Amino acid sequence: MDDAYTFGAITAANAMSDIYAMGGRPLFALNIVAFPADLDKSVLMEILRGGRDKAREAGVSVIGGHSIDDKEPKYGMAVVGSVPREGIYRKGDGRAGDRLVLSKAIGTGIIATAIKNGVAPEDAVNAAVESMLRLNEGALELARRHDVGAITDVTGFGLVGHLSELAKMSGLAAFIDASNVPRLPQALRLAEEGLVPGGTRRNMEFIEPLTRWAPSLGEAVRLLLCDAQTSGGLLISVAADESESLVDELRAAGHAAAGIGGLESGPDGEIPDGWQRPQSASPGACRFGIPAHRPAVLGRRIALGGATRARQLARHAGPGRPGVRKQGSGGNARRRDRARPARNRPPARGVGGLPHRDDGARP
Repeated sequence: MDDAYTFGAITAANAMSDIYAMGGRPLFALNIVAFPADLDKSVLMEILRGGRDKAREAGVSVIGGHSIDDKEPKYGMAVVGSVPREGIYRKGDGRAGDRLVLSKAIGTGIIATAIKNGVAPEDAVNAAVESMLRLNEGALELARRHDVGAITDVTGFGLVGHLSELAKMSGLAAFIDASNVPRLPQALRLAEEGLVPGGTRRNMEFIEPLTRWAPSLGEAVRLLLCDAQTSGGLLISVAADESESLVDELRAAGHAAAGIGGLESGPDGEIPDGWQRPQSASPGACRFGIPAHRPAVLGRRIALGGATRARQLARHAGPGRPGVRKQGSGGNARRRDRARPARNRPPARGVGGLPHRDDGARP
């Protein structure tokens, strides 16, 4: 992003997204800056101004920060928020039969690559910037009105990667109707022309062992579904009888939302050869089999959450690590027996008595 102010504002929106994805409200933030000593400081001032203004829009105070001298400008925020115990949304709270709703169109990574190469169409740039600047606060508030299971935000691992993580942590399988997934203007055409970031290609490589793509889906569509997003939307699992009304409310509020698939009971870590598409799914549906209750084994074609890197596999493989559910043959059955799994369980307490997230690192 060439405009320093917009860059700062998008960064702030992206940094606050994790708070909204857990049902929380961001409270305050710290700036994290790396900046060349010989670069015009007015650029840095515009970046910080953009971040400050976006934080103010969310009711967040920027109370300080830290800066270092570096060859390449970098900017981020560390954000602290709060969430009531009864209002926490976890990625592992998805339920069989839930439908999946996405609150933003995908394709920001591909369009950003086109911008870097100087070939991005103006309509694509404008749509991507508008999407990245939109806070996920409004989508969260609308989701609260409905019977929601799990929520996650779609960022660096792409739609498919973050969905595979949600499904794995919920002990379920997932499907997407690719024709229903909202796309930013020109994103598919740019992908067909090869303007795809390296992170997106790595996402597709890592999700491959867990994904059964429909033969009709070309490589460009698959890459778009795996596209690494900046300040992406919320991916929401919601009771099937409320999914359409949630989509209607999101669209009425200006979100490019759509119902894109669902969660269902599925085999543990296997992709069934005889899977029958639901009647509501088009031939563009793709299918996941998620190893929900097996430890990761390095060196084998097992990936937890699909788009996980080797270092994440190593982190999750050890017994008793945060984010890894205790192994047991009855895990899936127990989870499906609970109508609202883990929603009313008091969270573990962290430093200073603040809630501690116990569902693993959010990419």
